[in-house]
Amino acid sequence: MSPIARRWSMSVSTAFHPVLIPWAVLFAIVPVEKPAGLITILATFLLIVLFPAGASLVYFRRIGIGNILVIDKEYRIVPFRYFFAGLSLLAVLTFLLDNFHLNMQWFVVVATVSGAALLITFYYKISLHMTGMGAIMTMVFEMRWPGSWVLIAGLTAGLSAVVFLARYALKAHTVAELLTGFVLGLLSCYAGFRLVDI
Repeated sequence: MSPIARRWSMSVSTAFHPVLIPWAVLFAIVPVEKPAGLITILATFLLIVLFPAGASLVYFRRIGIGNILVIDKEYRIVPFRYFFAGLSLLAVLTFLLDNFHLNMQWFVVVATVSGAALLITFYYKISLHMTGMGAIMTMVFEMRWPGSWVLIAGLTAGLSAVVFLARYALKAHTVAELLTGFVLGLLSCYAGFRLVDI
């Protein structure tokens, strides 16, 4: 692979890192012009993006792993520990603070998708990048933004293809792992929405 292609693939992998996707979705649905919305967005970024990424990076550096984008299956559950700790703290903040408005539909869907990904990761290496993209695709179809959801669905499909190619180019996954991750994201996100409906 050429240096330019590798840089491009790494940039795509970083921009669509699985730890960023839930926060980006929340950012799209929470009104940040209100103080409560801004507080929610900032706290969520701190607890489910910075904390898991930082803690995982420190852990991996301590054991001699320098690249957290391409790691062996046995280490892939490590970021989940920190992610679920941050997600749990978000739930506590929702009950304790009056001006903290976490979208509960988002919370249930994220917990469902992340839980399913964790269970699969114990036994099989999948692409968590593609799990996130599959979940976004389901979310687009579930939310059906008036007048623009077809365009958003097309854009999401295109971005999913870009992420697929980047992860494959880096030899981070096989085609089967990438497709399995995407299907898991689609189905677990759908299950999360159905749980919200109960």
